[in-house]
Amino acid sequence: MSEAMNNDRAEIIIGEMKRYVENLEAFYGDKLGIDYSSVIKESADPEVNIKLVKSSNDLKENKSVTEVDLFGNEKVIREEWEFAETIQELEEKIKDCRKCELWKTRTNFVFGVGNPKADIVVIGEAPGADEDLKGEPFVGRAGQLLNKILEATGFKREDVFICNILKSRPPGNRNPL
Repeated sequence: MSEAMNNDRAEIIIGEMKRYVENLEAFYGDKLGIDYSSVIKESADPEVNIKLVKSSNDLKENKSVTEVDLFGNEKVIREEWEFAETIQELEEKIKDCRKCELWKTRTNFVFGVGNPKADIVVIGEAPGADEDLKGEPFVGRAGQLLNKILEATGFKREDVFICNILKSRPPGNRNPL
């Protein structure tokens, strides 16, 4: 194999490694504490034409972010709420959710209560009628039973975090669509 051919192959490998590192930083950058000076960065591959958004201001305006996946092959859409750093911030970002039809029939958005840093999380399926009225999970008969179970195990309701998968009550407690 000629030296020129080896150099070409080396350049290709180096280029692939650089793209891999860029994609790794793009995908995990905020979790790794990588400092990005640019707000928007164009993809190195002109055929992919994906923009990487790195600014929280852009998130607030666009409500979603397009990223390159770890291998640089696909677009991944991440929404603003996925960047919440606290449970309170998450609640604020999703409380007006209208992605399914359940918001039309709910009385209250039912997020969660208790200690957001708890080691124990109790997760129900969906709010019932009592929860929908009060805007708090597990306040009906199931909630009273849960409180007794927690007390029997040495916990108080405030010691755990209690929530539901769905945040709006399905009408008539039907299975959610």
